[in-house]
Order: sequence, then structure tokens, then C-alpha cells
Amino acid sequence: MADELRRFAITDQGRSVWDVADADSGRLEAAYASLLDSEGQFREDEFESVADPVVYVYRFCLHPDFGRWKLPAIHAFCESFDMAAIILAQPQAPRKRKGVR
Repeated sequence: MADELRRFAITDQGRSVWDVADADSGRLEAAYASLLDSEGQFREDEFESVADPVVYVYRFCLHPDFGRWKLPAIHAFCESFDMAAIILAQPQAPRKRKGVR
């Protein structure tokens, strides 16, 4: 599951990226804030100022049988976005099924 912030489209509509992120979830706002400096700008030494969109993948999980395919699967997902995208991912451990040890 993922959320996407298209910063330029949001500001073109006269809206605040912060307000959109905050309205979606605290996690999305925190992920977005992690990219910014104390003045609310992208840290120039780490990110291009034209980075758009910002994608926050807050839940992904692969079955343990496909563990060795995790990186190629994530790479394929990331390749579906423009080269200017910033993609943040938060992996989630597989859930154990009831009755399975």
C-alpha cells in the first residue's frame, strides 16, 4: 500500500503539501518531513529540488518463499515512477497464519 504526493500539482491547485500530507495520515506527514530541512525545503545536499512525486510505501510484504525476489520486486515497483520520484518504503514482517508454526 502506498501514498503519493505530487507536490507541483498540489501547489498549482493553491493547496499546501503539508496540509494534504497531514489530512491523509500522520505517517505520510512524518515521511515527507524526513526529507526536509528546518525551513521546510528539500535538503539540497541529498535531494533534487525538482523531486516529484514523493511516494511513501507504508506496507509491503512478500511471502517468505519469494524472499530472494524482494529487491527485484521493489526495483520493478520503483521503476514504474518517473526518475525524479523519491520513494520511501517501510517493510512489514509477514503475518503468521493461525494454526501454522
